[in-house]
Amino acid sequence: MSKSSIFTIPTPRELPVTKKGEHWWFEHGDRLVRLSNLDKIFWPDLGYTKGDLLAYYYNVADLILPHLQDRPLTMKRMPDGATGHEFYEKNAPSHTPDWVPRCTVPSGESEGGKIDFLMVDDVAALLYVVNLGCIEFHPLHSRCSRIDLPDYLFFDLDPHPPIDFSDTIAVAHHVVSALDAMELPWYAKTSGRNGMQIYVPLMLGPTYEQIRAFVAAIGRAIRDADPERVTMEHQKPKRSGKVFIDHNMNRMGANIAGVYSLRPRPEATASTPLTREEIAAGEVRPEHFTMATVHERFATTGDLFAGMLDGGIDLRPTLQALGLPAPDEVEEAPNPEAVRSRLRTYGAKRDFDTTPEPTGSSLEPATGNRFVIQKHAAERAGLHYDLRLERNGTLVSWAVRRGLPIVAGEKHFAAKTEDHPIEYLDFEAWIPKGSYGGGEMRIFDKGTYEAPEWEDGKLTIRLHGERIRGEYHLVRLSNSGTPRTPAQGWLIFLSKRSSPIPPPPDMKPMMAEGGHKPFNDPEWTFEPKLDGVRTLAYVSPDVTRLVSRTGRDQSAQYPELGGLAKYVNALHAVLDGEIVALDETGQPSFGRLQQRINLSSPAEIDRARESNPVSIYVFDILWQDDRDLTQLPLSERREILRGIITEDGPVRVALSVEGEGMSFFSAAKELGLEGIVAKKLDSSYEPGKRSRNWRKIKAMKVLDAVVLGWTPGGGSRSDTFGALLLGAYEGDSLRWIGQVGGGFSGKLLTDIQAQLGAIEIPNPPLDDPELAAVRGARWVKPELVAEVTYLEMTRSGRLRAPTFRTMRPDKHAEDCLLDWAGG
Repeated sequence: MSKSSIFTIPTPRELPVTKKGEHWWFEHGDRLVRLSNLDKIFWPDLGYTKGDLLAYYYNVADLILPHLQDRPLTMKRMPDGATGHEFYEKNAPSHTPDWVPRCTVPSGESEGGKIDFLMVDDVAALLYVVNLGCIEFHPLHSRCSRIDLPDYLFFDLDPHPPIDFSDTIAVAHHVVSALDAMELPWYAKTSGRNGMQIYVPLMLGPTYEQIRAFVAAIGRAIRDADPERVTMEHQKPKRSGKVFIDHNMNRMGANIAGVYSLRPRPEATASTPLTREEIAAGEVRPEHFTMATVHERFATTGDLFAGMLDGGIDLRPTLQALGLPAPDEVEEAPNPEAVRSRLRTYGAKRDFDTTPEPTGSSLEPATGNRFVIQKHAAERAGLHYDLRLERNGTLVSWAVRRGLPIVAGEKHFAAKTEDHPIEYLDFEAWIPKGSYGGGEMRIFDKGTYEAPEWEDGKLTIRLHGERIRGEYHLVRLSNSGTPRTPAQGWLIFLSKRSSPIPPPPDMKPMMAEGGHKPFNDPEWTFEPKLDGVRTLAYVSPDVTRLVSRTGRDQSAQYPELGGLAKYVNALHAVLDGEIVALDETGQPSFGRLQQRINLSSPAEIDRARESNPVSIYVFDILWQDDRDLTQLPLSERREILRGIITEDGPVRVALSVEGEGMSFFSAAKELGLEGIVAKKLDSSYEPGKRSRNWRKIKAMKVLDAVVLGWTPGGGSRSDTFGALLLGAYEGDSLRWIGQVGGGFSGKLLTDIQAQLGAIEIPNPPLDDPELAAVRGARWVKPELVAEVTYLEMTRSGRLRAPTFRTMRPDKHAEDCLLDWAGG
């Protein structure tokens, strides 16, 4: 591969890479970065490649790196280019080199209540991140050394059609005029789309809440002066034709595309600093600044954002002038005696010699605006979600049975509970059985909140969490409680001003390729091939939906799996796994599962649920909260999966072993398992596709076969069939592979006969003279799937000594593929 095929844009400096084997390598000091797929097209209309993307960031490294230094980074990854799938990633991928610095930030999103951000402090780390398919860089507004305090504020100007960038420039005039009047330094840049951001560097001191109040105050003044052009409405429909000043982007954890970041626009635009003169002239447009055109400009202007690195200004006098609370005027910590009084009920209900919960004795001073939502699998009260808001030294708390609503207008009941100590913000543990609140307590979400309305019996809160973001109303029910007992019943609902959180789309399972032999390879992981029913589990706080690989909803068939939200810590999750029945030794038993797989009567299912319960072993995750995970490498998906599953019920994370496929296969064979599945660690999830990145390695000869017809039975089976005629696909051709007559129980014979009669046809479903000559044969549409074991496959493609195992309503006929290897 020549460099001319991977670099199509002239740049001041050629990216110094060397081809070794299948990969390209970039060397920086003692660090070696492997680069891949440099010739992959990332901007199809322009022909720009991934190599061009890497070369751009290499050439602007001196400009962008100071603005990324020590800042936790959210990556917007687009591995298939600017027109492909996109996803945001906060946690450093599991394969991130040790020399790339990390920043651990408290959060309810990940295992242990934290996010391990990576940071970019040199050109090697920069190109490592770009090679992941990261087009946009989204640094946090704080540096890792003081993650709680912002070192700048900014005005995010977001135009909504049908207006264009000229209106954005006009509103920018208003902002910079206001900042000039207050003698505040500012730095402006294009967003790379149709918006702009105007930054003010700060000395550390003001909190996020204070700078957000400052930007809101200036924004409202500008809106009042130019209401035809400016809006601060939360509802998107009301922003039409106006520039939205989004002050809420000034919050902890929020981020936007940083200066010099590229954007996945058709023109390959870059977020570019503007001069005061360019804003005054009003003639610039975002499309003037692209990855192909900005290098000459940057060589002339240098870093127009360099002033953002000089320490910032003291905002306190300006806050005071505007009548806003300055950092040293924040409300003092609440009176300790008042806090103790509010925590008496909490302490009276708990035995602190047995519970791991905090005693609240430290009386941690707190006047902040933090919140936490804890998922509480209580043995007595059942699964619910505890919402806790920091206020006056304690956490005001509600227990919400079904979790916070995610659809506007939907009302959930919330029971007011006792105030909890501030230390509960970080509490996760198992409360002992028999104790008050006994059961698992896990952080579901955490962040900050605003309370524009807090009255007796009525609250409005705006949550800025990792999972939950939006405005909620809490209203006390007027008929709740008694004269002697304070009212406890409330309703909580999502404001119509907030966007609902969409559920995941319907997805299809990825399938493995058959016919492989065991092998060792450190780039692969190996899982047991379980005797079960392949299932996608759609999990939300309200409901669990179980969908077979054919798309059939089988939730009613396995009711014991209906409450997986108790064991899955996510707002929404799509899990890929296998429903199995276990024997007395804890091993998957196909015989036991066979007793469940074809049941449809509710009464029969209820009886079988008690005598023969099932579990689900999950081995992959496709969706988490509002994020599609399918483009992440398998290693990262498995890490996310392990972090959200509580293995204390009918759900387990499937065992996997990396590298050692040969010994793992031998162990599976000794245990009598069907075989193993090999999966490439860096592979994405390919919904609905059969891929070489997943490989079935069978320890026993098992085959899914299409039922082509049957032969009449005799003797005790004279009322049903004697044998099923079977077929399988070789390529696109369906061929006859033999017949099976053993392994059927009496009731199963009757059930299968009824299915056969419903799809009977007059002629054979394929053209095969030998099949057509089978004496007394009756024919059916090739729709039903039977699973059989067999001794071997003959050279002519016939099953030798097959035995029927079960019908597989969860599988498609076209997935029945001829397997010459057979094991």
